[in-house]
Amino acid sequence: MFQKIAFGTFGWVCVCLLVANSPGQDRILPELPQTNSAVTLVAASNPVTGKSEFRYRSNNIPPVIRVQPGSTLNIEYKNELAAQSKEECVGHPCMQMTNLHFHGLHVSPNAPQDDALDMIASPGQTLHYSVEVPPQQPPGLYWYHTHPHGESYVQDLDGMSGAIVVEGIERYVPEVLHMRERILVLRDFVLPTDKQSSPGRRRIRTLRCAHVVSIPGRMAIPILR
Repeated sequence: MFQKIAFGTFGWVCVCLLVANSPGQDRILPELPQTNSAVTLVAASNPVTGKSEFRYRSNNIPPVIRVQPGSTLNIEYKNELAAQSKEECVGHPCMQMTNLHFHGLHVSPNAPQDDALDMIASPGQTLHYSVEVPPQQPPGLYWYHTHPHGESYVQDLDGMSGAIVVEGIERYVPEVLHMRERILVLRDFVLPTDKQSSPGRRRIRTLRCAHVVSIPGRMAIPILR
C-alpha cells in the first residue's frame, strides 16, 4: 500500500510522488527513466500522429531528472520536429519552435538558464542549458516543460514535459529515508470534436468536459467532467 504521496497540478500536468512498500505495485506502475547527469533531450514529431514528443535515449518517455541543491543541470536540447506541423496553434499551423522552462526552480531567467523568451530553437537547431540550482532550493518534486509562447500549450498537451526531483527531502521528512519512491506524471489529452468549431474554442471546450489521463508507457484512463 502507499505510505506517502506528494501531489501537484500545474495547468494540464499533474506530477505525483508516491512512496510504496508493496512489491505488487510493480505490476501496476511503470518505472520511468531517471538520470542525475547531463541530459540530451530531443523534440521530435511522432511519425504516425504528427504530434510533438520528447525523446530520450530513443524512447518517447521523458526522464525524471534528479539534481542536488547547489549543482548545475546541463541539458542539450535538440529540435528535430518536422518542418511542417500537422497541428494548429492559435488558428494557424504550429511553427515548430521549442524551448524549455524549469517550473518551480529558483534559477536565473537569463541564458543559458531558464530563458523562455530569447532561447528558442527552430527545427534543426540545438539549445544548451546550464541551470545553476541554488544551494537553498527546497527539495521536492518539480517539472520541466516546453515554453514557446503561442505553441507551448499544444506541445505540453502532446506530452512534452517531465519531472525534476531536487534531492534532500529526507532532511525534512526523515520517515521517507528507507521507503521506496515511485513517480507518476499524469497528463491531459484534448479529444477531437466537430470540425466546424474554431480550433481555439474546440480545444478549450473539450478540455473542460473530457480528459484522458495517462501514465507514460502503460495505460490511459478517460475522465469526464
